[in-house]
Amino acid sequence: MLLYSSTASGLQNSFNKKPHDRQQVELLELSLIAEQIDKRVSTLQVIAKNLANDGHIHSWVDGGFLESGESILLDKLRYKVSEYSLTSASFADKSSNKYWNHEGFLRVLEPSIDIWYFDYVSTRNNDLISIYYDQNKKRVDLYVNHQQLPGNGLSGVATSFESVLATLDNSDLSTRGTLFIVDKNADVKVHPKINFQQTSYDLPLEVKRALQQSIPSLKTSSSILTSNNTNILATPIGDFGWYLAFESKGDKIEDK
Repeated sequence: MLLYSSTASGLQNSFNKKPHDRQQVELLELSLIAEQIDKRVSTLQVIAKNLANDGHIHSWVDGGFLESGESILLDKLRYKVSEYSLTSASFADKSSNKYWNHEGFLRVLEPSIDIWYFDYVSTRNNDLISIYYDQNKKRVDLYVNHQQLPGNGLSGVATSFESVLATLDNSDLSTRGTLFIVDKNADVKVHPKINFQQTSYDLPLEVKRALQQSIPSLKTSSSILTSNNTNILATPIGDFGWYLAFESKGDKIEDK
């Protein structure tokens, strides 16, 4: 769970201060929320990395995927799901593209079907972090994948993202504007307008351009001015290339 509310409630009365003082309070609350999201992601990164590099799993893979030893892999995946309250845990061997989750062997992945997997492998990035809106289960999950570089192990773990969405919705900031998450390209990952019916959303052009220009140098919580004089507050979420942003209602800066 995300537990920053006691601090945030202490900040609530500060929203009636002067605009500059209020903005400092908003930047602080933004940082607190981002820190809690980072803790959630970081935990999954550790779990995924451990699975991708597990020596017992790789010994079984190197031994030719003997059916009698498949329980070595499945027991580990099921343990992770149970121990960390995950919604899914999976492992793939990149040399054969064989893919298992905690329920058993699924299939050999194919480029024409499993585009995300082959795109990810080709990036040569260790981690892939994504949000998935499951329309069938009406559930929003956070997925973290890790691949060995070099090596053939690739794992994925997922957990419910509902508590994070609830934190954003219930934040004092959400009553004053819009909280959303973008990646390093300012593409939206989480936004109030994204739901099970609409799983993507494009920011207004002036907002996206302002974020794209500022993100490369964004190391701490900062105020970003868009081309139409609207302030966007943004802060990094850890070091994996996501940013929590806040656009307040009616906070345009008038030209002097």
